[in-house]
Amino acid sequence: MSRDLEPTVMTTAADLRRLRAVELLLVVLLLCIGVTRGWDEAWPFIAWRMYADSFPPPRERVSEIQLRLVGRDGRVTKVMPYAIFGHVEIQLGREVAARAFEDRPDRSAYRDVLMRRLQPLLSATGAVELQGWQLAWDVQPGELPPLDLERPSTESMLGSIDCAAGRNAASSYRQGAPR
Repeated sequence: MSRDLEPTVMTTAADLRRLRAVELLLVVLLLCIGVTRGWDEAWPFIAWRMYADSFPPPRERVSEIQLRLVGRDGRVTKVMPYAIFGHVEIQLGREVAARAFEDRPDRSAYRDVLMRRLQPLLSATGAVELQGWQLAWDVQPGELPPLDLERPSTESMLGSIDCAAGRNAASSYRQGAPR
């Protein structure tokens, strides 16, 4: 009685040939993927390694320039370039800050730009010296956080600018006076 309830499917020789062709096509496809991409990366069609390879590994060491305003009383105010140039112009701020302390013929132009951008802060802090520092951190990708911004691995002074001379140069630049 239960045999009457089971559906019967009639397969022809042509149906079996098509099924064998589809099976053969799948085997060939898997072999092609394995040969061209390697078995580790090909199975199961997308590999988890894909996600690991889509982003470059973190750098082992990162660095940033820091400006330090030194007041008459020795108090130090630390400023990062993005704070005076904005987050949109962060790369520009880094370049201006770095070039202001490099030994190059156009260094005074970069120093003038830096002093103009820092003018409100120079006035507020009464700074007498502007120092440029290169800070570097060793990145530990397995730790959280991967680096401690408050404790750089190395600090090296790039140079310093006398703020009184810098203020005079920046103000003469704004007024259009020849230098």
